[in-house]
Amino acid sequence: MRAGRGFAAALTACGVAGAGAGAAWALQAAVLPRPDPGNVVAARAMAWLTDHRVVESTFVLGTGAPVHSRCVPLRLPAGDGSLVTAVRFEAGGRKQVIAVGARTSAGGKGKRPAGLARVRLALAGCAPVLQSLIGRLVRLHATPAVGRARLAGRELRTLRIWTRVGDLTVLLDGGSERPLAVRLAGRHVSGRSRLRILRSRA
Repeated sequence: MRAGRGFAAALTACGVAGAGAGAAWALQAAVLPRPDPGNVVAARAMAWLTDHRVVESTFVLGTGAPVHSRCVPLRLPAGDGSLVTAVRFEAGGRKQVIAVGARTSAGGKGKRPAGLARVRLALAGCAPVLQSLIGRLVRLHATPAVGRARLAGRELRTLRIWTRVGDLTVLLDGGSERPLAVRLAGRHVSGRSRLRILRSRA
C-alpha cells in the first residue's frame, strides 16, 4: 500500500510539473511575437548551407557556356591563431582557394570577393557566401521577399536577395527549403544555376 501511495504521489507531482511546464509554454507562445514567415524560410534555407556542406552546380553567367563547379568550404589558419573562412572553388578545370571571410592574419579587415566575383560564387552555390547573403536579410531585420515558382514541374518557394550586381533569387524546395537553384537578374548581367548540396565536406 505504501508503494502504491508513493507511486500515486509521484504521478501527481509529475502532473503538476507537466501542467506548470505547459502553462509556461502557453504563456511564452502568447507573449512572444510569432516569427515572420519569411525569416523562418530564410533560417531553414541557411541551415542547409552550414560550413561542412559541399555544393556542386552547373551555372551559366551571361551568354557564356554552362560551367560545372564544385565548392568546398574551408577553414584556413591565420597568423593570430584564428581561422579564416574560405572555399576551394573548382570550375572549368581550374581550382582556386578563395578567402570569403573578413579577417586577415593580423585580425583586421581583409579583402574578400565583392561585386560580380561574390555573386558568381553565390550563383555557384558556395555555401558560406550564399548563407552570408541570406543571413544578412535576417540580421538587418528585413522581411525576406518570399514567393512561389515552378521548376521541372515542382512547386518551389523563392527567396529574393538584393545585391549591387542585381537581384539574386534562390529557389527552394517547397517542403524542406533546401536550395535547388539560383537566378541572377541584373542590369548588365544575368545568370542561372542548378545546385546539388552534398552531405559533408569531401
